[in-house]
Amino acid sequence: MYAITCDNCKEDLGAYSDYSAWADKSQVEDDAENSEWEVFNGTHYCPNCYTRDKDGNVAIKNKPKK
Repeated sequence: MYAITCDNCKEDLGAYSDYSAWADKSQVEDDAENSEWEVFNGTHYCPNCYTRDKDGNVAIKNKPKK
């Protein structure tokens, strides 16, 4: 089974989808892309943890404090 967790806030992709785990790696990656998750420098970020500037450049927000 496959899942994706935000490398910044630790939110699971399942919070943005109908599933909490996927049988195929390509399916979970497709769902992440369709849910506006970002893969940046080999790490995954949920929509709450990044922004894009007017040129489409990604900026990662500060990691939430516990």
